[in-house]
Amino acid sequence: MSNITTDHDLIIFDLNGTLVDPRIGAKNKPQFRAHAHDWRIKDGVFEPLRYLRANHVQLAIATNQGGVAFGITEPLDMQHAIMDAAYALGIYIVHFCFDHPDGSKPRWRHESEYRKPAPGMLFRAMTDAHAIPERTLMVGDRDEDREAALHAECQFMTATDFFTALHKQMTQVPQSTVPEEDFPF
Repeated sequence: MSNITTDHDLIIFDLNGTLVDPRIGAKNKPQFRAHAHDWRIKDGVFEPLRYLRANHVQLAIATNQGGVAFGITEPLDMQHAIMDAAYALGIYIVHFCFDHPDGSKPRWRHESEYRKPAPGMLFRAMTDAHAIPERTLMVGDRDEDREAALHAECQFMTATDFFTALHKQMTQVPQSTVPEEDFPF
């Protein structure tokens, strides 16, 4: 059976839908935040992240934030909101991409090697953490997260599967491999 903490040196999380959810969502684009600070940390996230850190697993965020490309949020406001969320979650390797090929803002309207499903943000996170793809796990809730992991040649789990497996791992009682009668005291 796989062990999340011993099998991985780095776990990269998507942000929206994985670690946080929008509180309101933007009009006509509910997948985007209504404003930069329109988020809440998902229930059941803090303890697993604390457990991972205690087991020396490095954590990172790689998030597309196309709302900037559509003019829904300002870049600096979104950058601050992402960093606030990361700080609250205890994650200090953070990469984000504001680009979107269909964006309404010319500055951000283009394809990017960093926008998932491209692997650029994952490669940067692995570089920051000195991790190799074989020991890196991407956790997300969308096909673009899965595809980015595939392109980066690292493992992928959906957020639901990941948190379910990690909660199970956290609640298992370690079994001693040495019978009690072998102890000299």
